[in-house]
Amino acid sequence: MQREKLIFTLFIIFYIALALYAMGRFSQTSHWGNAWHGATLANMVNGTAEKPYVYRVLVSEIIAFFVQITPVSVQQSAGAALMTLKDCSLIDAVFLQPPHPHPAASEMAQFYMLSYMRMITGIVLCLFLAGYTIALYKLAATLFPGEQAMILFTPLIGLIAVPALNGFYIYDFSALCLATCGYYCLAVKQWRWYLFWFTLACLNKETSVFLCIFYGLWFYRRLPAPFFAKYLGIQLAIYAVIKGAITWWFRDNPGVFIMTRWQSLQASTIMEGYNYHALIINLAGIFMLVHHWQEKPLFARCGLWNFLLMLIAFFLFGHPHEYRVFYDVMPLLVVLITHTLIETTGISQAGWFKTKDN
Repeated sequence: MQREKLIFTLFIIFYIALALYAMGRFSQTSHWGNAWHGATLANMVNGTAEKPYVYRVLVSEIIAFFVQITPVSVQQSAGAALMTLKDCSLIDAVFLQPPHPHPAASEMAQFYMLSYMRMITGIVLCLFLAGYTIALYKLAATLFPGEQAMILFTPLIGLIAVPALNGFYIYDFSALCLATCGYYCLAVKQWRWYLFWFTLACLNKETSVFLCIFYGLWFYRRLPAPFFAKYLGIQLAIYAVIKGAITWWFRDNPGVFIMTRWQSLQASTIMEGYNYHALIINLAGIFMLVHHWQEKPLFARCGLWNFLLMLIAFFLFGHPHEYRVFYDVMPLLVVLITHTLIETTGISQAGWFKTKDN
């Protein structure tokens, strides 16, 4: 029992360290929501960002709520307090310095308020990362009951994969968390909780439709036809209402309904990127996903169909190298990859991860 507690404590430390690293990478790549002028943090929170980014309302509305209920004086005091830590490299990396050496008092007040908004954003994103870790742990425990190595290493590999896919919009980590919660609820058939997470996912990003697609792929012929049709219809109705309402609400914002301008760039990237280096990476990825195929949970294996559909959507509408779009299916891919790593390395048989039951 003491050994199990020690191992669990060590993994908790690893989870925290990797989550902090993921947040650090996010701050570097996104400049805290200012990665692109059409979807800055302030514009997202104020609802003035360009389409389709402005459609991803969940996180921006959460941040806006906490900003609105906080008195301006408190926001400015918090921002000023952060500025006193400007010599700390972490604070310096997270909160930008004033635009010029001697800003006016009004400019400095706005800068303090923006720093406060960034602080709230950081807290919200940390909570979503924590939720993702917990949900991935519970998903692994459901798919691999009693297999401590798989249960502990799945969140570890999942956190390592977060910065690898290079998320840099404020709704990326929430997409990852909500998708994982959705998959877990589907795995244990918690329908009401699933609909709750699915609704939040729809508010977060339109790619939540892939959760609905996975439901259709997995439960077709696994549920009584009336029950299956009922919950499929509920999901489609939720998605249509939320998507329709958000689209109408931001109808006057600049931008486009859906990105369709990257196909030629995607084609040239594929042609120019076809080399032995890319071939080796792709073969390694395929191996990680399919090795010990028959031993992998069928639930996670079904996720590859979702991955293929997302891959097609990525080539049609996505920007090359923006692999963060696969956050919606990444939890299931992490399960498949972790299983390969654990079985291939023999970690699953290590005495440290053996319990009395196995």
